[in-house]
Amino acid sequence: MLPPGSLTAIAGPNGAGKSTLLKTLMRELSQVEGKVDRGGLTARDFGYLPQAAAVDRQFPLTIADTVLLGGWRWTGPSGEVSKALAENARQALAAVGLAGFERRHIGALSGGQFQRVLFARCFCRMRASSFWMSRSRPSTSAPLAIS
Repeated sequence: MLPPGSLTAIAGPNGAGKSTLLKTLMRELSQVEGKVDRGGLTARDFGYLPQAAAVDRQFPLTIADTVLLGGWRWTGPSGEVSKALAENARQALAAVGLAGFERRHIGALSGGQFQRVLFARCFCRMRASSFWMSRSRPSTSAPLAIS
């Protein structure tokens, strides 16, 4: 069992099943056998950042808009952003080193900066539960600790 709010890394060689495990936890894949115990959490309670995201970076979204998309389940179809969600997004951007970038277009970012925006969106998506990150290589530009 992982403590609520923990940051967990899963390491192993290529082909060991790291991504398959995470996709099964997120219910993106059906399990073939065995049991998955999510501790009463649903797939929506987890934040997960895959190795590559299929996002059209030419779509006219700002960094703030992209991060706030993580809070979709709290804004609903009306898209009304509460003060609490806006503050959560601001803190998430600060945590990944992108404070002050809110109004920039996502297409103007480097690949690493865009990955950090997706990381911040993941923070907005999750409650105080577990966080999952999938990376094929370590990076010195990635945040090491979030408080």
